[in-house]
Amino acid sequence: ALIYILAVSIADKKLRFKIVFSGFVIFVLVIFILDYIQTDLRWKYNISYDAIIRFGMYQNAWEAFINSPIIGQGGNYSEQGRDAHNIYLDILASQGLIGALLFVGYISTTFSKVRLNLRKKFYNKEQYIWTIGILGMMIYMLIKYLFSGSIITSPYLFVISALLWRI
Repeated sequence: ALIYILAVSIADKKLRFKIVFSGFVIFVLVIFILDYIQTDLRWKYNISYDAIIRFGMYQNAWEAFINSPIIGQGGNYSEQGRDAHNIYLDILASQGLIGALLFVGYISTTFSKVRLNLRKKFYNKEQYIWTIGILGMMIYMLIKYLFSGSIITSPYLFVISALLWRI
């Protein structure tokens, strides 16, 4: 998004395309290099038990939700005192269906507000770029929190959604 913001200010279309394309290629290369380093370290130190531990955390959260599906079991639902490393399972286990419906309602209302704001005719280019960038960050976090994070340790999701409400 930062490369795009910088490139929008350049009038020459060929130069703008080169900057955006180069930024995209660099971004993809960095992601692949980081993924390679992480995979190499996992194989080198044989850290394959992590998936088994996470599956156990998911299972504990699901069982906590099944035991109290309407209101949940509160913040400390696990015997080990751990969260599920999945914000959606964490909300279901700790706050039940009521908390999950409130969370989904909040997120969907935020997306509806953004959609309405993007359709405004008086929306200027700078606001549009900021909105798209922040919206991308929010979508990234919603996907990331499938594998890491809980409702307690993930305040950035709510900060970013508050920014989207403000723009």
